[in-house]
Amino acid sequence: MKVRILGFEWITSKGITVSEFCNYLESISGREFSKRVIAVTKKDGFWVGILLSIKDMKAYCEMRDEKGGFSISPKELDRSTHIADFNFFIIHPETGRGLYQHYHNSPAINTFCFFNKQRYDELKSKIIENEWRGSGSGDEEKKLAIMKNYEGSLRYSLPMTEKDFQQCVSGLKKINHIVYEYSYFTEQERLFSPVGTYAKRMTHKVVFPKSKKVLTPQFLNDIKDAITEMIPNLKGARLKGVDPEGHEAVYKLINDYDPFAEFDYEDVIRTVKIDSTNLLKSICDAYFIDKMIEISRQPEVKAILSVKTK
Repeated sequence: MKVRILGFEWITSKGITVSEFCNYLESISGREFSKRVIAVTKKDGFWVGILLSIKDMKAYCEMRDEKGGFSISPKELDRSTHIADFNFFIIHPETGRGLYQHYHNSPAINTFCFFNKQRYDELKSKIIENEWRGSGSGDEEKKLAIMKNYEGSLRYSLPMTEKDFQQCVSGLKKINHIVYEYSYFTEQERLFSPVGTYAKRMTHKVVFPKSKKVLTPQFLNDIKDAITEMIPNLKGARLKGVDPEGHEAVYKLINDYDPFAEFDYEDVIRTVKIDSTNLLKSICDAYFIDKMIEISRQPEVKAILSVKTK
């Protein structure tokens, strides 16, 4: 099994910066939310952290090789033992872009972002309530004025390579629209866009029907096939849809470089050691956090994480 490094980007709403949000995550480090625990701290100019997901399963099957075949028998965990998934991540404090470590059956990167969107909404509610009480409260108009200062929620997108993008497209339950940019101009593009002759680059947006009568499984598969066929010729793309878990998902295709890495699961899991009595230090000392920071310093990855865009 492979452990893969994926990219993501957080875009905060009015009134709250990425660092302010990460400060809040640090303050709730170690607290459990529906069988998930997050811990965040600072290291080497990044916000670094881990998402721990506690599984309910108390038994599993063990397969043992024997002469001429094998045997399978159940194994039970004791009451104080749980199976947990671990996902390390790092976030650039200025751009909100980061790296997320993922392996099969651990929380998907979109699930990770959605979990943090919920924490963001909690922080926003607390800020609004505190400001309202600080103003003397009682006046609903004041509260509405304060709420306007914090409109919106945490938005996120997932920059990825061609292979990752294809896999995500194939798993979507719904596709709303795609915005894409060609790697080169075709004659057909020039024909339908006279101004294209003078353009440095050109983007297109395709919006798909929302009607359930139109969005049959076959129609959705046809859209996926068409997008997959386009991918090799795209310089970049941004696709919005609904992921297999029913969460809104925004994916970004980056075809100019491959900034991601892969590791063997067995090599990674041997390095994981987290102590809840000194949680933040455990994260700072984690081997894989150091490895992710090392990856972030590669020129092509550094360009993605640290360069601000409008």
